[in-house]
Amino acid sequence: MSIFLLVIDHLMKRILAAVVIIMACASNSGAEETFKTVSLSSYLESRDNGGASFELIKSFVNGVADGYSWANIDTEGTWGKQFFCPPEHLAVSRDDYLDILDEYIKRNKGWLADDTPIQPIMIKSLIDEFPCKR
Repeated sequence: MSIFLLVIDHLMKRILAAVVIIMACASNSGAEETFKTVSLSSYLESRDNGGASFELIKSFVNGVADGYSWANIDTEGTWGKQFFCPPEHLAVSRDDYLDILDEYIKRNKGWLADDTPIQPIMIKSLIDEFPCKR
């Protein structure tokens, strides 16, 4: 196996670990409603309807995005490369994550299936929003 594939394998394991930790924390937060994942259709429906359900989904999405951001920092320190490259002094807020996700969904709605989990859409939106110079 090439070194590139080993690095990618290691990076994906770190990201998966971060997502699992975030999901475990979210499911133990004492919220009335818990979930393991959110589909694209659930996210869009909840976003359009608002209310308490969307507040829970926003927290979930932001937890996923935060996890990806921390994993991204770790991969840079460990491997010298990142999945996405936000400007050095940019602090991405919770609302920014949602805006980035919504813009990505809007641009790519044609190929995203309704049952697609929001997690891979979130990482793709961050990679698309903050591409790294290779």
